[in-house]
Order: sequence, then C-alpha cells, then structure tokens
Amino acid sequence: MARKIIIVTSSYGSDYIQEIGGQKEILATVKAAGADGVEIRRELFSAEELSQLSELAQAIKHQQLECFYSVPFSLFLQQFPEQKIEINPNIEQYFDEAKQLDAKLIKFSLGDFQLDMSSVLAERLAAVNRVYPDILCVIENDQALKSGNLHSMAAFAEWLKQHKLPLCLAFDSGNWVWVQQDPQTAAQKLAPYVGYVHLKSTALDAAGKLSAVPPTGSADNYVQILQRNFSQDIPLGIEFPLIGENLVATSLYFVELLKG
Repeated sequence: MARKIIIVTSSYGSDYIQEIGGQKEILATVKAAGADGVEIRRELFSAEELSQLSELAQAIKHQQLECFYSVPFSLFLQQFPEQKIEINPNIEQYFDEAKQLDAKLIKFSLGDFQLDMSSVLAERLAAVNRVYPDILCVIENDQALKSGNLHSMAAFAEWLKQHKLPLCLAFDSGNWVWVQQDPQTAAQKLAPYVGYVHLKSTALDAAGKLSAVPPTGSADNYVQILQRNFSQDIPLGIEFPLIGENLVATSLYFVELLKG
C-alpha cells in the first residue's frame, strides 16, 4: 500500500500562489504531480476567496484530490486578565469552512494547553466533533517553544486519551528543530497518536537562520524518521519548498520519493 501524499499549497510560496491567482490555480499542478490530495492554507486566502469556498471545493473535486485544511490558529487560548483557558471561540467557523471545502481533515496548533484544564473543554471538543464527525481534527507541533515542545504534545496526547476524544496529532518533522528537540525521539514517543505527518528537512541559510528545505533523498534523516516510525496508512504532507522551472517535474520527483 502506497502512502497518501498531500501537497501543501504554501510549498510553492505565498508570493507565487498570489501571482497565479490563488490556491485554486495550483490544483492542476498538484494533480499532475501524482499527489493524492492538497492542503489548503487559510492564511493564503483573500477575503473574496474565503467567501468562495464551495467553488474551490468543486475545483478540488474536479481534480479528484482529497482536501485537508490548515488553520493558522491555536486550539486553546488563554483569556486575559482572568488567565482562563478556553477553546478557540471561532472553532465552529473554521470547521464550517472545512465542511464547505469538503475537507477530510482540519489542522490547528496547540496553543495554551494545560494538563489540569476543566473537563468542560473536553466536552466542548466532543460536541464539535459530533457536529462534524467526518472531519478529523489534528493538532500540530508548531515552532513555539511553549506549545511545540515534546512535553506539551505528549501531555496533550494523554489528555485526549483520558477524555476519549477522537482527535490526533499532526507530526511536523522539521518544527522539532525550531524548539531544539530531537525529531526521532519525538516520533518514537508520539507515533501512536499521530494521524498526519508534515515532512520537511531543515538547514541553516547563509545568514545562519534555520529554514525548511527539501529532503536530499531516500537516505535523508527526516525521510528515515518517517519510514521507521509511521505506518503507510498515515498521510504525508509535503511542506518544504517546491521550486524550479518545471513545478510538475519537481513535485512529481518528491511525490514518488515519499510514496514508499
């Protein structure tokens, strides 16, 4: 069984997506590259595009692609001055957007999670899931030291298990380096809870700044982490730069490399 490969639209660069007229215009490239689906990024929408999600859904369906939806917001927010932890108050809006897109998955970052939070928050998440049972909610380790570290993600996974919530983790291979933690250690600990993987390698640029880069091949450390720890039924999102004169050829190379 080949792994499902999802191409994240931001891999082509936000400037390029804007140049060509939006995320709808990259779908043919994603399909021609042999990908199984596309991850739509909310932050790349204009206000007009955000009001035309059903049209985008039809375009995705026309290309016979699965749709995943990434929301650039946290699941848990701390309200000041009370310092009370709450579920993102717009969660239903984001799930409704995912439904309009006919998305199979919606992705958030963790945010202000605490292990001793009220069970009321678990009940609220369960209620949202009952309204949108066909959309898998995954929570990604981001590049924030407070929320993207292994301790926080493992604690959240245990909290999900404790409250029997049907959410999963999204494992971003490169983001662990931003929070100065080992991706292999994180993969070993979190693998049972993971429902989606974002793959990117990392390197220092000329200015000494950490950046996302493509894997160097099948022996790349990040590709090896993927193959050693995550079963073939876990979909993989390409979230490293896809650039070049022939975007279909570039994308196709990595899709074939990662399908396994």
